[in-house]
Amino acid sequence: MTYSSVLRRGIATATVAGLLGCGGYIKQEQYESDLNQLREELRTEMAAGDQQVGDETSRRIGALESQIQSLQNDLSSLSSDFDARMAQMEGRLHIEMPVYFAFDDATIRESDTAVLDRFASVIREHHPNVLVTVEGFADPAGEESYNQWLGQQRAEAVRDYLIESGGLNGDNLKAVSYGEARNRQVDPGAWGDDGLNNRRVALVIEFVGS
Repeated sequence: MTYSSVLRRGIATATVAGLLGCGGYIKQEQYESDLNQLREELRTEMAAGDQQVGDETSRRIGALESQIQSLQNDLSSLSSDFDARMAQMEGRLHIEMPVYFAFDDATIRESDTAVLDRFASVIREHHPNVLVTVEGFADPAGEESYNQWLGQQRAEAVRDYLIESGGLNGDNLKAVSYGEARNRQVDPGAWGDDGLNNRRVALVIEFVGS
């Protein structure tokens, strides 16, 4: 129901009440009848409005799911060629990238640039309006505060690579760190030579609008 329709109903109600108060020439029975009719029309319009809102919400959800599926299809080569792992989560696409870092280092390895180049190419050519969050991680060796900082350095390194080498819009990328967060470690507790999987980045992609 629109604001204008509510306003019209309110004016009509006020008019009926005003006429009754000013001259008393509308019978009480007629007043009650008119008021009940207005209330019924108002309920009908509100129900119709709720249905319209529901239909619009369903349409937008469907469009969002279609966008995510399209992107997932476009990025399917990352899974087959580079062993990236993708999962849908609450209107987002989460990608565990096979981009790893040496111990106590935030330099992108030459062997990991190919997957980032492929990712940037798909986003740049087919989905330029998505928002990408680069999540950085560290293994649990060392101080927690240091690992938080190191995870941020890794995330920023990947973000900067996607902008400078991949040609993505920097306004649509941000970098965050989860450091050594235990609930996000691939191999809990592993560090050093055994903790490579924990020294990684993940990408979270979300859409703007539908």
